Amino acid sequence: VGKVALLLLAPVGAALVTAYAIYVLLEDVSGLAAGIDVSGRQRLLAQQIHAYSSMIVSGHDEDRDGLRELVAEFDSALAALERGGVAMQYILEPAPLPVQDGLAEVRQRWPDYRAAALTVADSPAGSAALDEAEVLVDEQALTVIVAAGRMVALFEAHSRRQHQYLMGLMAVLVVLNSLAV
Repeated sequence: VGKVALLLLAPVGAALVTAYAIYVLLEDVSGLAAGIDVSGRQRLLAQQIHAYSSMIVSGHDEDRDGLRELVAEFDSALAALERGGVAMQYILEPAPLPVQDGLAEVRQRWPDYRAAALTVADSPAGSAALDEAEVLVDEQALTVIVAAGRMVALFEAHSRRQHQYLMGLMAVLVVLNSLAV
């Protein structure tokens, strides 16, 4: 009776282990999708900040609040990617280790771009401060956009590695499950 029970419980145990492993890995992969989305949004926000700054310099004062909102959104999402938290409609875990270099690059380039963009938002039309800030925004825009793009690429590469790992694990678990039967 003991051997029969063991033979009956082995496939059930293997199925439970398989289900748990798949659940854990799918949770990780779904978290990566959110990270990819938010980091891609960071790249878009950097582009929009540049565009809004240009619009303000050309006389569209109604875009000043929008520029401030874009900067605040970038700040919030960057903090969520670094430490975990809410960004967009996602609750994020801190970015995984393989993405940290890209995140650090964005964090390094962001403060100067941020300061210049807020100076554009706050400076009176036609002022020297506005003109100087516009030059800085133009100089910094591409570096932040490229850094954010690199962060997206690192998230995507990590996601592909995790997917490959999941597929390999599933293959091993299928073999183990077939042996348990």
